[in-house]
Amino acid sequence: VMTEDNFKISQKYSLIGVSESRKVSLMSMKKGDGLVFYISRKKIGQRGTSGRVCEFGGIGKVIGEACESQNPIWNTVGDITFPYRRKVEITPAKQRVQVTEMLNSLDFLVGKKKWGGFFLQSLRKISDKDFETIKNAIL
Repeated sequence: VMTEDNFKISQKYSLIGVSESRKVSLMSMKKGDGLVFYISRKKIGQRGTSGRVCEFGGIGKVIGEACESQNPIWNTVGDITFPYRRKVEITPAKQRVQVTEMLNSLDFLVGKKKWGGFFLQSLRKISDKDFETIKNAIL
């Protein structure tokens, strides 16, 4: 889960980064693991509906070991630097898809009227089936 502007930064540096609270999830990833990039908003700190994106923006693959850096790369609120990082290969979507268009196609969202809560955490594990469904829809 990230903003449009931070997705572009992740593409530029081929990196994903998380805060201390998501460190364990990042460390448990293995080289070759797949990633889905959910774009929540256009920019960090935007409020209201005007900045919402709510789209699957790309697919990624973990290609490097976890590392730590305090060098600020991403746009943040406050002094957060997302210090826990992994090198990733990112393939942007050929056609972005709104999450609402896939609510009944994804096991982790089926029947959920309030699906937004699933995307409040930066890293979430999904099934291989759901990964392939998203990948096929956007690439």
